[in-house]
Amino acid sequence: MTDLRLALRVLLRKPGFTAVAVLTLALGIGVNTAIFSLVEAVLLRPLPFRQADRLVSIDLKASQQGQTFDFPWDFPHYSDFVRVQGSYQSVAAWKPGSVNLTNTDRPERLDGEQVSASYFPMLGVSAARGRVFTADEDKPGDGRALAVIGYGLWQRRFGGDTEVLGRQVWINQRPLTVVGIMPRGFKGLSGSAEVWTPVTWQADPKRLENPGDYWLWIAGRLRDGVSLAQGRQEASAVLPRLTSPKHWFPSNMKFFVMVAGLQESRTDPRIRRSVLVLYAAVMFVLLIACGNLANLLLSRAVDRRRDTAVRLALGARRFDVIRQFLAECLVIAALGGAAGLLIANWMVTALVALRPEIAGAWGSLKSLDADSVRIDALVVSANVAIALLAALISGLLPAWQASRARVVEAIRGSAPRGLRLLNARTALIAGELALACVLLAGAGLMLRTFSNLLHTDLGFDAGNTLTFRVDLPEKQYSGPAVLQFANALRQRLATLPGVESAAAANAFPVSGEMGSGVIGIGDEDPVLGVPIHSVSPEFFHAAQVPLQRGRSFGASDTANEPHVIVLSSTAEKRLFPGADPVGKQVRLFASWKTVNASVIGVVGDVHYSSPETPPDTDVYVSSLQYPEASGFIVRTRGDASALVPAVRQAVASLDKDLPIFDVKTMDERVAVATSRARFSAALLGVFAAVALILAAVGLYGAVSYAVAARTRDIGVRMALGAERAAVLRMVLADGARVAFLGLASGIPAALAATRALSSLLYGINPRDPVTFVAVPMVLFGVTMLATYIPARRAARVDPIAALRYE
Repeated sequence: MTDLRLALRVLLRKPGFTAVAVLTLALGIGVNTAIFSLVEAVLLRPLPFRQADRLVSIDLKASQQGQTFDFPWDFPHYSDFVRVQGSYQSVAAWKPGSVNLTNTDRPERLDGEQVSASYFPMLGVSAARGRVFTADEDKPGDGRALAVIGYGLWQRRFGGDTEVLGRQVWINQRPLTVVGIMPRGFKGLSGSAEVWTPVTWQADPKRLENPGDYWLWIAGRLRDGVSLAQGRQEASAVLPRLTSPKHWFPSNMKFFVMVAGLQESRTDPRIRRSVLVLYAAVMFVLLIACGNLANLLLSRAVDRRRDTAVRLALGARRFDVIRQFLAECLVIAALGGAAGLLIANWMVTALVALRPEIAGAWGSLKSLDADSVRIDALVVSANVAIALLAALISGLLPAWQASRARVVEAIRGSAPRGLRLLNARTALIAGELALACVLLAGAGLMLRTFSNLLHTDLGFDAGNTLTFRVDLPEKQYSGPAVLQFANALRQRLATLPGVESAAAANAFPVSGEMGSGVIGIGDEDPVLGVPIHSVSPEFFHAAQVPLQRGRSFGASDTANEPHVIVLSSTAEKRLFPGADPVGKQVRLFASWKTVNASVIGVVGDVHYSSPETPPDTDVYVSSLQYPEASGFIVRTRGDASALVPAVRQAVASLDKDLPIFDVKTMDERVAVATSRARFSAALLGVFAAVALILAAVGLYGAVSYAVAARTRDIGVRMALGAERAAVLRMVLADGARVAFLGLASGIPAALAATRALSSLLYGINPRDPVTFVAVPMVLFGVTMLATYIPARRAARVDPIAALRYE
């Protein structure tokens, strides 16, 4: 405590030094704390379920021609698996989706899940009020019209009224009895659900009987004493004993089961990789900040050489000197850690604003939103640990050098040695420049990746285009009613002021969502699984997809006419290499029926997955023959977002109980599709800029101190006839040497480190020559700028003033 009190007094006497030291360290600690909150939310925080480490995902997959496809399960396969397995305490089926809350003055679109009765017990969650579903309510053909609602929905729409239990709510135009209310914060495996219905509650009972209708996801809880490897082995052994897949699958498509821990399977691997890269980057920033602090402390140690020597002469032990310097570092680290928490809090807000979108069936439970990325107890503990680590890293070298002071020379006031090249401060600055070089190279590669994504030809025109979805309840809309509604809505949208064209589609470009089917050529067995896009005849014009050959769909391509399809350019090359496909016959399995269809045209490739993913073998069918299009695309002459109120009114005029949802302009969808690259590029760019500034400030401080300490030496040189230009060149040469030392170690380190970015890059090599030429130039330029100011000051030294004390 005596050392700490003394350290505090010493630091208060030098408020300028203390402020710079604390701010430098606060930047390093703050960005580390913020990114650690990201790591904790995505990788470390356990799932909010009982014994979450025993939960696993059980995924059905298929491989064909070197490609792997994710398949949901069908209900018969799921039932067979539950019956024959023995390694799992419970297995549950669920399906994420969204539903319409209707028969109210304000219809609302809700995220929901259809679940088996084993779902809630498997997760170890009970209803806060009422009950969950029972096994008796989980039998095919006996699915009850029941619902369990979330705490947030209960508060928002029912005012927290407990009388809601036993009452009916209308979901998709059907009445369901509310039997339970889930605890606050529970949102299911999708991470966003507010209403749960039995998985057997289906408008079409055939879906529970069809061993080829893949729509369910499965999770399980391992029995006590059963390892993940045992559970995986049994699942693989069980699959061949299940009912075989429906006959229309290609013979070369092989099915298998993948069992993984739920924690691991719920984290997007690309997000995990990005987060780890960012954490490595901020560790570099922290090291640079620690290097700057160590440089400041080394300079302070030189200023205090005489004081330290007097203490040693009076009997102080070297350990006492080291302890005193470390105490000062500890005080600076404590203040820097506290200030770092404020910076981290601001950065977390920025992280959430920049967060990448996470798509897929598993939703966003492990996402980067304001609820999950936060400063909690674990993050604060990490902040304290980082601050202590920073104090240790920053203080050891200055404390060790101070304890080795030459007592006699220091008391006499002799000039300190080693103020030029190859001293401790020079090594620290060179190290900072090397770390900054690595960060700049990584940031440069990610920025070029983001630029490449933005300039990728996506195959459509995203400008002035509004997209939205309408979900038609099966009870009210089936068969011809679906097509009738879609046609009526398209006509009303097309007549709105400012609208050029309106079309329907089952999937939007760059959304990652699409239908699927199997296609075969002629009388051969189906050989290839393909994405199926059900679109209205106006789609290609509305999305500005170019027609390359043949014709597109017309109003005459109805269900009563021969089936027709349009191929993408990639589908043409894969299915009919070297031949004109127009007029050729194919066998197509889609919408649970097999038909013979004619190829009538070829259109340009469209990116339906992320922009960095190559276009797929896309097959287009007419929504007049396959009425599955629930999405609508509206091309306007002006701002597309301004059309939203008119669109809502157009839908309400056809059915007041149908809310529109997933409303985005196409530009917003492209922004979502490129959000992962934007996230990594923006943060790496910020960290690289902070690192460069810190390194430049550190170099400026070190050179300024060296110039000040060598004032007498410079004065002697100039008194003996040295030119001011020679003095300027001398100091700049010292800075250049430090820059070359930093680059000599930084460039090889950057070449090695950027290999870790390979999977995050698009259209660029990790050893991109442009980046690795630009980075050294920028770093050398900033280094020389930081050196020039003190060099200019040195060149203006007055020899008389410098030697006056003699």
